Amino acid sequence: MTVETRPRAVLYLRLSRKTEASTSIVRQNEELLDLAARENWNVVSTLTDDGKSGGKQRDKAKHALAMLAEGDASILAVYAVDRWSRMGIGESGSIIDAVNAHGGRFVAARESIDSEKDPDYWKLRLAFALDTAEKERNNTIARVASSQRYLKEQGYWEGGRVPFGYAPAPHPENPSKRTLVVRDREAVVARELARRLARGELPSHLAAELADRGVPTPTSGFRRAETLTMAERPIPADLDTEDRGHWSTQSIQSIMTGDTLLGRRHEWAVERIRGADGVMRQRKTALRVMRDADGKPRQWWPAILTPAELEAVRQHVNNPDDRGKYRPRLAQRQKATRLLSGLIVCDSCGSKLYPVTARDRRFPNENRVRVAYRCAANTTLCREKAHAEAHTVEAHVVALHLDTFGDLPVLKATSATEVLTAHEAELADIRAAIREASTILAEEATAERFEELQRLQRHRDTLQASAPPVATVYTPTGLTHAEAWAEAEKVGDLAAQRELLAWHYREIRVSKGRTPVLKRLTLVESVARDRGVDLDDDGPSHGPGDPAKRRRGTVGASARPR
Repeated sequence: MTVETRPRAVLYLRLSRKTEASTSIVRQNEELLDLAARENWNVVSTLTDDGKSGGKQRDKAKHALAMLAEGDASILAVYAVDRWSRMGIGESGSIIDAVNAHGGRFVAARESIDSEKDPDYWKLRLAFALDTAEKERNNTIARVASSQRYLKEQGYWEGGRVPFGYAPAPHPENPSKRTLVVRDREAVVARELARRLARGELPSHLAAELADRGVPTPTSGFRRAETLTMAERPIPADLDTEDRGHWSTQSIQSIMTGDTLLGRRHEWAVERIRGADGVMRQRKTALRVMRDADGKPRQWWPAILTPAELEAVRQHVNNPDDRGKYRPRLAQRQKATRLLSGLIVCDSCGSKLYPVTARDRRFPNENRVRVAYRCAANTTLCREKAHAEAHTVEAHVVALHLDTFGDLPVLKATSATEVLTAHEAELADIRAAIREASTILAEEATAERFEELQRLQRHRDTLQASAPPVATVYTPTGLTHAEAWAEAEKVGDLAAQRELLAWHYREIRVSKGRTPVLKRLTLVESVARDRGVDLDDDGPSHGPGDPAKRRRGTVGASARPR
């Protein structure tokens, strides 16, 4: 039996940032393996920290040092001192202790630092190299921070994590710099989330739904890879293997209550203080929205939401008094919901029809199921309980809706609440500016700061005294019913599709029978004119409502509002 007599070596490799074109780890490994071959070492372990900063403690670096200190390896070899650590001269002590514990050996190939070949000066050279590595790191951090600050002040995108709903693109005025543009797929999701959160749906329910739909999170590997491969272009097939991340209540709240979806950015308010050593330093005091000379938030890139929409979301999500309390009914009806849930009723008793899943008896030898809408009333109350196959009745109603109303504009009802919400959003911006100005004034009490605070307070008082009039206005959204339906269908937003149906149909009645469902279907209309709106060539106008109509469902029948 051959006894291994070669010295046991552990190799440590590190790279701060991993990219597609990076070969640094490979190059480090090749250099150290060549050194091990020349020195006749027995490499027992190779530990790699890929994408880890040298300015922080790393588990694999600790493990490599422990192997040397405990005698599991007699040599610890690194490609360069700055690959081992950038935490400063203090790190030399742990290396020296590990070498002295069992007479081990430390080697840094690039600097030719070798505790065995240079016993007199290796400690001094190691300490100098560690100090140099730390200073290089600090200089790099300062240089990058200065560059990012300049880019931000000039209105460019400085890099980093790309906000949800946006993608980096060349700046239109300076193609060598970057800006952010709306990423259509994510913008559709953001608007859907805003609409549903404002209605009172729970962030936890929405997080679970986004996970089921496979929507990637802002920090997921899938989204980072998609961004690198030019977002909004066809996604390469190999991206499907990337992780899509985990949605949580916190991630929904963070995305949907911040100012980023308004195209706004933040900056730190700083103050200069004198340290104990007498050196003047800057200290961050508060994170605030970047504003123009008039105190209004600056617009850096296209907004996905309006201030009114964001304020409506914040009122439901950030209000601690609402947590754990009863939510609106729409938020409670999330189980087994289908397209016609809440709209389809029994023609005999008027009770709602609920979707029920059962085995399909038409295929006794196959494990198939079918979903049907069934009357939920007790038999003693309804002797003509209606039922209809879900897919069939839904297909008929959708065909009727799109054929009849598909080319008509979708109207948005701006209620008094929404008008007030827009007013409250502007007030919220000014109040936030006042809080920021007050914080800065407490640290830097100058006449200019005090004058700015007074100007903001006067603006706030003007807004508070000018409450908007109460009114309800119906305006076109710019989409037809067919276009809005296709957009909702693309993202699987059943709630939006149901809203489109509810605008025109007060309820959908189904009677009992074995005849085709189209002959048993009755649509009780509730068109726009029933809500005080008359659609004509001149656009929406206000007028008295006509009574709702009732008719049998026939594809192609005319039911246009006049």
